[in-house]
Amino acid sequence: NLIKEDDENYRLEFALAGYTKDEIKVNVEANKLSVVVEALPKNEEKYIYKGISRASNIKRTMTLDNDVVVKSAKYVDGVLVISLQRIIPEDKKPRSITID
Repeated sequence: NLIKEDDENYRLEFALAGYTKDEIKVNVEANKLSVVVEALPKNEEKYIYKGISRASNIKRTMTLDNDVVVKSAKYVDGVLVISLQRIIPEDKKPRSITID
């Protein structure tokens, strides 16, 4: 999910139920945001029924605009939330022009 909170703030949400925080890596390099999930092996013998499928490895990459920065990432209740902010330079912000 990509959610627009206001004109400058956005939120990305990834549903990653069944994974731990240690299995998830979030990286930003040269305007590329990547989310990589490397599933750690679990003892499959304990499962009688497995309702949450853990795919092997997951990788999602997206290109960010030059004026977008990653503010934070948190993992709560199986959902990874990445906060993004669009930094608008002063010369590009709307302004009022005085009429002489």
